[in-house]
Amino acid sequence: MNLPEIVAVDQIQAARDLPTGGYIIFAAERISGGFHGFLTRTQGAPEMANNRRASLNAFSKPSHVVEGIIPYRQPFAAAADRFQALKKEWSFLLGNEQLSLGESQLESWRKEADELALALEKLADNPDNSNLNNAKRNLRKFQLKFRSSMSVHAKENPYQVQTWKNRLTSLEMLLNYGERVRLNSKRW
Repeated sequence: MNLPEIVAVDQIQAARDLPTGGYIIFAAERISGGFHGFLTRTQGAPEMANNRRASLNAFSKPSHVVEGIIPYRQPFAAAADRFQALKKEWSFLLGNEQLSLGESQLESWRKEADELALALEKLADNPDNSNLNNAKRNLRKFQLKFRSSMSVHAKENPYQVQTWKNRLTSLEMLLNYGERVRLNSKRW
């Protein structure tokens, strides 16, 4: 509370630096002006529970996403939501020519990002072992592609790329947690 906007942005970035589980709470009444704009540009506008989307595309939130996803209760939905936030951030940077990717790399990278988003969406909507294995396979494939795709950008912005790698690792942690707690508990 009562932090300057730039300090709040720094705190959010610091929380993203390591692939840790959990969540952060900010005083919502203090989110205003420029800080609200920053969150909307990088994370998307909040959606109400009854405002679901009809189709998946690169810039919208998945149908299972509602305001207030709690990762330990909905790990698969949290993973899908967090990946959508990453895609939105990358789209913003691409639109402002602040992400260094070659044209041929970009098409392949976008395709794999879309495949991963779809796999995470399917898992969140229908959590079963088949969808989990597909999501994990797509995440590993994307992580490998990410390393090579971001090699140039990493030279210019190593901190940013490391943060993204950590955020991808946190997706893996959410999938593993969901498998352990949600899917394996159904068997008993």
